[in-house]
Amino acid sequence: RDLQDQLSEWIGAGSRQPTLNNSPMASVNESAAAPQSSPALQIPGQMPGFEDSQGGSFHSLQQPGAVSITLPERGDSSQFSGLQQAASAQEPASVTVDPSLDPWNKDLHVRSTFGVGDWNFDALNVAAQHQSVLKLVGMEILNDRPMLPKEHLAEFLETLESRYTSQPYHSNVHAADMTNAVYFMFEGCGLQERVHVSETSVTCMYLAALGHDVGHPGYNNNFLINFRHDYAITYSDRSVLENFHSAELIRLLSGQVKGVNFLGALPEQQQKQERFWMTSLILNTDMSKLMQDLSALRMKISSGTFAMEDVADQQLVMGWLFRSADIGHSAKPWSIHEAWSMRVVQEFHAQGDREIQLGLPVSPLCDRTDFKLGKSQAGFLQFVCL
Repeated sequence: RDLQDQLSEWIGAGSRQPTLNNSPMASVNESAAAPQSSPALQIPGQMPGFEDSQGGSFHSLQQPGAVSITLPERGDSSQFSGLQQAASAQEPASVTVDPSLDPWNKDLHVRSTFGVGDWNFDALNVAAQHQSVLKLVGMEILNDRPMLPKEHLAEFLETLESRYTSQPYHSNVHAADMTNAVYFMFEGCGLQERVHVSETSVTCMYLAALGHDVGHPGYNNNFLINFRHDYAITYSDRSVLENFHSAELIRLLSGQVKGVNFLGALPEQQQKQERFWMTSLILNTDMSKLMQDLSALRMKISSGTFAMEDVADQQLVMGWLFRSADIGHSAKPWSIHEAWSMRVVQEFHAQGDREIQLGLPVSPLCDRTDFKLGKSQAGFLQFVCL
């Protein structure tokens, strides 16, 4: 019974969100501005598409007089509004490394030196040696892929990495780790040969992995909905962050880097299909839809109609692979899993502190009072991972 309660906590954080089929929110007006009287919530990092894209200033539609809070600028290790942030939760600082380990050295074998492509790839350790871990993984996986303009790939990855904010968990380091897991599972399972998926779609899957949490503010959907954040209003309380991440990625691919359309080599109709594909993959990472989608998968398999030759079923398989990679650290060596678990708990508890400060309901798993890590992890591993 305790574990069932934990499952409700793990899945319940986004349970307020209505059901949404996996399609891009093309009809949403993303330029909607909040009233001038609204208080501001400052979040580190650049968040294009809103009133103050340089400062990262967003607006809530709470009643006048609501609390306004400011978080530190990116990389600032000071206190959060008087609440001490654990130093261990900060992203690894850039350090000077031996030039022989420079990942842009053409004579360096990135896979053997940093473990890119291996299941036990330790993104946190690599980030401690080299700050641009997402670019490192992206260049290794995408450099020989078709379709992409190679002369702009490095700059695209640098820009994408810069759009990630400095969070304990949802950071450029997590994106690099998740992308590496997608690559390992897809290549290791031989899915491309078995499902005959196109090289272009595989490339777009890796792009979606690299950008699946871009711009994450360190708060979950439940917080943004309760706070009446512009993101929640823009995306109608439906997979709020996932829609935002996919929109940010598509913007970058569509001309925000040197005016280059990274899908421009494809016919217009195929560009549309691949944008839909990337958006669908990212929307799949919304944990609030896990049980609904898992039930649909079980029904599909038990019906006897599942066929790997069917394009929809191929995408179904790849979507679940994508989801699995997002929580893949749970199947890695203990030291890696433990490090990531402590980081996500730090991020959850920081959110809970804000919710208490703002008078909002405290989201599941975000209340540090009487929190039991072992119990929480047992529910996560048994009901979500397994």
